[in-house]
Amino acid sequence: MKQKNWYWAIAGLAALILVVLIWRACSPASPNASGSAGQMDHSQMDHGSSHSDPSLQAYLDEQNTIMSTMMDDMGNIQHSGSAAVDFLAGMIPHHASAISMAESYLNNGGSHPELKPLAESIITAQKAEIDEMKAMIQERETTAVKDEEQESAYLDAYNKLMLSSHAVHTDGDSLDEAFARGMMLHHQMAVDMSNAILVHTEDEAVKKLAQNIVDAQQEEITQMQSILDDLPKS
Repeated sequence: MKQKNWYWAIAGLAALILVVLIWRACSPASPNASGSAGQMDHSQMDHGSSHSDPSLQAYLDEQNTIMSTMMDDMGNIQHSGSAAVDFLAGMIPHHASAISMAESYLNNGGSHPELKPLAESIITAQKAEIDEMKAMIQERETTAVKDEEQESAYLDAYNKLMLSSHAVHTDGDSLDEAFARGMMLHHQMAVDMSNAILVHTEDEAVKKLAQNIVDAQQEEITQMQSILDDLPKS
């Protein structure tokens, strides 16, 4: 008799556990838990904020795509044995992304009296420099002096720059602010790349190009910082 009662107790406990499991499976998830998971997924997908201004949001979405493409292209340059050629090969996709960012700003209604002509100037100047760099690479394909030690030193600095740039994300409360902040960081990357090649090559033509990039883009960084300082604060 005692053994029979023990069996019934075990069966009752098992039934109770089954009911609890079914109830928990059918119950809706906690709002706080589902909200937290949703936010995590969103941040992992676009690394940005959602804005009510459709032009600003469109620009930020395009900027994220442009930067992702740029980093992929810059990370896949072929090592040539020449630091100078590697610099040119990496700077071409970097310039291309600056052009795309400037075009995106203009296409999304950018009309700031200083930023609009700056964006137009970036497009014109960097398209011309891309053509110049492509010609320089072609010229050096057969004439560039191979120096793997020098190339390795440049690529070490280049790869450190690439790693630090992966963590960079820009935002803004307006289209003008987002463009200026994003382009300032973009310009700084070009300045850092150019400063790296200046100490890792004896190619005078490449050094002259790199110094021109440093001078022009540092000047534009200063200009954009001044514009940011004068933008209305929200």
